[in-house]
Amino acid sequence: SFDWAFRPDDTSGLSLRLYNSYDRLEFIENTAGSIFEIANSKSTHTTKAKGLDAQASKKFLDFYEIICGFNYLENLNDSTDTAKNKYSVTAGYLENQFDISTNLKSSLGVRIDNYSNFGTQASPSFSMRYKFNRDYSLYTLISRSFRAPTFNDLYWPNQVWVVGNPNLKPEKGETAELGLEARINKYIASNITYYRSNYK
Repeated sequence: SFDWAFRPDDTSGLSLRLYNSYDRLEFIENTAGSIFEIANSKSTHTTKAKGLDAQASKKFLDFYEIICGFNYLENLNDSTDTAKNKYSVTAGYLENQFDISTNLKSSLGVRIDNYSNFGTQASPSFSMRYKFNRDYSLYTLISRSFRAPTFNDLYWPNQVWVVGNPNLKPEKGETAELGLEARINKYIASNITYYRSNYK
């Protein structure tokens, strides 16, 4: 992986990350035949990923900050059990952070993912935090989420307890939460959160 970050001034930021990963699993099963013969059965399951993450941020007038980014990911799977498969993901996101007052902050954003094998999905989110004083604050979050099946979810080799399912569809969900955070003293902070998530 290669990471680069640059801040031209106190209100701006740029970052870039390039990465490459390789994962290989090998299964060898020995099956006894005659007393002088052992049959070896071997299967391999490899996954390669190449990605790019870029992000830029800019703050305006001490109360508004915009953060935008771009992601690209290319996945390649090669298995002796399920042949070769590949897909790519192109994504962009935008987040707006507002300091409405000294005690009230909010964030509004959206992420759009475009999968070559699962189509396009938008995931908006909204959050807000209100500080009653230095020690107590109330926060809330509402968001939608999207999770596409991984290669292991789809094409995991047939094992005793687990097997991939190439017919899986993406997981979609909505989450809402409400919480209270309290700082008891300078060493201890505690929070309580109620949340509800619905997934399909």
